[in-house]
Amino acid sequence: MNVLHVSFGGGIYDQIHLALLEQGINSRILTLYKSAYELEQAKTFEPSAREKKMWHYHEAIENFARENLYKIKKDIDFSIGYTGYNISHHEWVEEADIIHLNWTTRNWLSVNNIGQLLRLNKPVVWTLHDVWGLTGGCHVLLNGCDKWETSCGNCPFIREGKWHKDISYFIMKQKEFVFNNSNLTIVAPSTWMRNNVQKSRLFRNSKIYHIPNMLKSEDID
Repeated sequence: MNVLHVSFGGGIYDQIHLALLEQGINSRILTLYKSAYELEQAKTFEPSAREKKMWHYHEAIENFARENLYKIKKDIDFSIGYTGYNISHHEWVEEADIIHLNWTTRNWLSVNNIGQLLRLNKPVVWTLHDVWGLTGGCHVLLNGCDKWETSCGNCPFIREGKWHKDISYFIMKQKEFVFNNSNLTIVAPSTWMRNNVQKSRLFRNSKIYHIPNMLKSEDID
């Protein structure tokens, strides 16, 4: 079995990767940014010159729109999910039997890029380390906002233009279109996250598992 972990950098999933290797499972890690330490079977994604050019083009559009069109507050951790790389044709993705998503934002995978992986018709597991997957753009739940449970819109974190159909509304609709009827399993590292996933518009009907993050027993005093 080939398991591929996908994330923009190193993280807690490293322990899962190492544990799978110890069990004789062919585990690999594909990241956007090189980890601070070397791991067996880990690789940094290397885009072509054209892919880099298109990435910077999309990033510039997203940054301009964020500041001048959508007017998202600067101090809010909010990702539009427009910029990213299509990794669906990467050799390790093609060879994977299971794809394990972790941190997908920070311009690593766009919502459309996640959809490209889902359309491969391979089992995809997504461990949610924050709530961006559930919302119309927010990475954290602030001020008791629960709009993500039904449909985002009229977002309190967008400075101007209090419309019901603002960018958060359209991000939520895009996610709903991409994630609906996909072979996607959600992993929640905490009971708090699991409870939120079960309430969310996007994943309440998905397969959801509560699996705490791993720690090496020798690291615990």
